[in-house]
Amino acid sequence: MKRKKLGKMIICGVPYQVTLGNADNFLHDIANRWGETDHVEMQININSKPSLEMKEDTLLHECLHAILQQSGAKDMMLRAGINDINSFEETLIRIITPHLLNVIKQLPKIKF
Repeated sequence: MKRKKLGKMIICGVPYQVTLGNADNFLHDIANRWGETDHVEMQININSKPSLEMKEDTLLHECLHAILQQSGAKDMMLRAGINDINSFEETLIRIITPHLLNVIKQLPKIKF
C-alpha cells in the first residue's frame, strides 16, 4: 500500500505533510512502529493498521516530536546537558500524549 496523503499541518510555522500507509513504506526501517516524523522531508507518516483512536494518538505523538524539533526545545535540552536526548524525548512524549489528547477532546465542551 502506498502512502495516502491526508493533508498538511503547520507546526511552528513549518508545513508537514501527513500520510497514512503501512509501516513497510515508512522512511526509516524500524519494526513495530505506529508513526514517524521526518524533519528533513517535513513528513509525518502514520501506520494505517491501528484503530482510529490509536491513529489519533500517534498523530499527536508525532506532532509533539515536530514541535520539539521546530521550536528549538530539542536544542535547549541538549544544551541543558540531557545526554540521551532521543530516549528522553520519546519518554516525555509518551507520557504527555494520552493526557493531551484527552484534553483536546474535551475542548469543544468548554464554552467561552
